[in-house]
Amino acid sequence: MKPNELLGLSDQLALSGYSLSRFLALDDPLKHKDVYFFLNCLKKNPHVLGVDTTDATVKEFLDSELHAERYNLLFEQLLDHPTMRSYLETWRDMVHLIMGKFSWGKPHITSGATTTSVRGSRPIERFADAQCTAGLDSFLKLNEVPISVPWDSYGIGIGMGVCVPKTALVGRFIGKPCNVNAYYQTSLGKSLNMRLRRRGIDFTYAQDIHRRLARHASIRNHLTTDDQKWASSLIYRSLVKYLVPDDWFKPLDACRDYELSLPGGLRKTLNQFATMGNGFCFELETIIFLGLLYTAASFEGISISDHNIKVFGDDLIYPSKLTERVRAIGRNVGFITNVDKSFSDGPFRESCGGDYFNGHLVRPVYLDRTVTCPFDLTIMANQVWALLLEHGAEELPIMYSVWFKLVSAIYRFHGSSKALWGPSHLQCLHGMPESGWITQCSKWNKVTIRVWETRPLEFTHFKHIVKGLSPEYTMRMVCAGYGRGLGSLMVPEQKLGKRVFGPPKPRTCRYPLVPKAGSDLVPKIVETQLFFEPSLVDPMDPLSVFSVLPLTRAPQRLYAPSYSEACKRDKVELYVRLADQLRLAVERKRACLESLGSLVIDV
Repeated sequence: MKPNELLGLSDQLALSGYSLSRFLALDDPLKHKDVYFFLNCLKKNPHVLGVDTTDATVKEFLDSELHAERYNLLFEQLLDHPTMRSYLETWRDMVHLIMGKFSWGKPHITSGATTTSVRGSRPIERFADAQCTAGLDSFLKLNEVPISVPWDSYGIGIGMGVCVPKTALVGRFIGKPCNVNAYYQTSLGKSLNMRLRRRGIDFTYAQDIHRRLARHASIRNHLTTDDQKWASSLIYRSLVKYLVPDDWFKPLDACRDYELSLPGGLRKTLNQFATMGNGFCFELETIIFLGLLYTAASFEGISISDHNIKVFGDDLIYPSKLTERVRAIGRNVGFITNVDKSFSDGPFRESCGGDYFNGHLVRPVYLDRTVTCPFDLTIMANQVWALLLEHGAEELPIMYSVWFKLVSAIYRFHGSSKALWGPSHLQCLHGMPESGWITQCSKWNKVTIRVWETRPLEFTHFKHIVKGLSPEYTMRMVCAGYGRGLGSLMVPEQKLGKRVFGPPKPRTCRYPLVPKAGSDLVPKIVETQLFFEPSLVDPMDPLSVFSVLPLTRAPQRLYAPSYSEACKRDKVELYVRLADQLRLAVERKRACLESLGSLVIDV
């Protein structure tokens, strides 16, 4: 059964949904939010039609490439235009101001897929077969890069384009780089990230900040929220070469992919500078759009340090006074503003997944899973339940029926044993009172509950991971710390009698099992200890941890009475020592004041 059949939606209605423009055109949109949520809940579900979207995804990628190619060829004409030249020169100065002097950052080895390794592979596996593009190879031979590398040698290769699910009609195009390129890309991305932090943009909190500003803007109508179509695809090479300082452009250009191998065997030379999947694509994109906002602000007489100027990838927030100039400059250099997701006037704003109408959150819940697995049904039901808690179940009767259908499907298709109810901080069904949870008490008086947990389907160990690798390469990677977690398993001694221990028990493998790279994650039902609070330790009384430790799997020696008494004694001694230090400090201060005497002011 398809998701739309379970919810009673036709294929056409599930795909088209309820457009945002139609919703906002209503007299009182908040009264119709239930229908709006219902008709859009499957809009991004890739399983509605069950068709392969690879061809459509590649076609969209090639269309964006044609657009970038056109502006690569026309960029010199933009520089000949006097008005655009003044904008571009200011834009370049702003980008130079943000990026500063070039320096390599500290690289890190990601777990993403590359051309020679699957997603989740460990460093020892990842660089056993190292590949590098010809452009980066030439750069490394001519320039000394002060970064230690985890490979012995590498071969020459090209990046690979892949399609991942996004919606029922089109997927998302991702570029998988060569692993050597990916390593240096993370270094550049880390360095660019540091530059953005100096300008007040921290990716850790950026999404929350954008949502908060979007909510305020929907009430005060003072900010514009813009979203770009094909954002990373339209950051083309000629634009980057002009805007970015020369000392930055050379390593950025060397580490990127010049061409990709597309699905079907076609090789495509790239006009865009960096595809999604590139280690510095997001940071570079953010800097270029931030420079664009700074340029518009300087021409409008607004300080570039305005705290309302924020960028997170292609999500832009800036004062509404700059709207026309920002969009005009972007349109002239080839950027395409997504008019369906960009707002400069009215009571609605959207940014970073936060949709607000007059301060009210009206973001639909997008159910993008199948309905064949009880775990997927549980996740979808919990998404709807969170929406009901946000708005009130009495205000969303249609969405409440959706939640009821999803829960009923678990009982109908998979039985009550798969319907695991519990608290909202665990992976189980949410919405039933505590009296309906299935819990049990162990012999240690611990309350446990059954929940879902995703675990790898396949496991391996160190012996199989390093099989076929050279001893020199393996030892160097292990000594560098890249074998952490893959070492020999300590086998406990077997008990022969009372207080008598013998040699370890024989085992066929003495290596700890770890998830195999690229292994699918499968949901399983496990038992977990039930805690209603994140921590039961009173922050004002840290020694209360001794009353909590017996409820956990901590060794008994950690909460033995003698250990507890010793900690209390140390606490008293610490307070006494601190009091003595404070008393001595007060006496020294008093003595200094007495030695000053009286002040004589000579007029």
